[in-house]
Amino acid sequence: MRCVIIYFMLFLSCGFSIAQIKMNIDFKHCNQSHFQEFLDTNTWDNNDRLYNVSCPRVYFYKAKNSNTKKSVIICPGGGFKFLAMNQEGRELAEKLAHHGINSFVFYYKTHPIAQKHLNKEYTVSREKLLSTASLDLQRIIYHLRKKSEDLQINPNDIGLIGFSAGGSLAVETVLSSSITHKPNFLAAVYTGNWITKSTSPPKNTPLFLSCSKDDPLGLYPVTMELSELWARSNEEVKLLIYEKGGHGYGMNKKGLPLDRWSDEFINWILKL
Repeated sequence: MRCVIIYFMLFLSCGFSIAQIKMNIDFKHCNQSHFQEFLDTNTWDNNDRLYNVSCPRVYFYKAKNSNTKKSVIICPGGGFKFLAMNQEGRELAEKLAHHGINSFVFYYKTHPIAQKHLNKEYTVSREKLLSTASLDLQRIIYHLRKKSEDLQINPNDIGLIGFSAGGSLAVETVLSSSITHKPNFLAAVYTGNWITKSTSPPKNTPLFLSCSKDDPLGLYPVTMELSELWARSNEEVKLLIYEKGGHGYGMNKKGLPLDRWSDEFINWILKL
């Protein structure tokens, strides 16, 4: 089944007051699930979690003030169980748009689950979901380049950023030889593992990384492995490693040095 997403505009009451636009992209890998999409707002970190995404979609946050024509596709995390749509999606998109960087939040497929079973342990078909989402992500990149004039973006200045499982998705999209539409730069925040075991990254694809040493999921070594892969090929790497911060900090403020990672990210993009 194909899912065609139509344009519409929704104005949000947020700090940056950035308009959100739902993109018109025809995803071939879309199958409606009998599990209804639902939002869990009762979470320990006060971050809304979106479950049962069966049909992918993309939301556009157009650059406000001075448009740099740079673009970033954002892939929230959630272990392919859910999407951390606020602190790893919308909030970053609004901040980037406020600084003149066009942002696109990618809601990719998650593992289906009945809401009544939410607190039970269950296995996620991670590799299958990752591979499918990677195909969808390259379709987004292709669409943005094709429609770059209408969107007022530079087709050769499109990047990816992913958090945790979203980091796995972003990295896999860059490293996989089966993906033909690649981004121009890559960022991964406390990234998870990817499938493709490449010996070298694509040339001229700058990399931005952020992670804390005390990540409880043990993702600090994964971040260092990715950094070393780029460094061995003499490719540009911006590496931000923090002593404390845990996992899933995203755009949350913790009163720690890592609170400034998104400022560093913005400055890095603007200098590319």
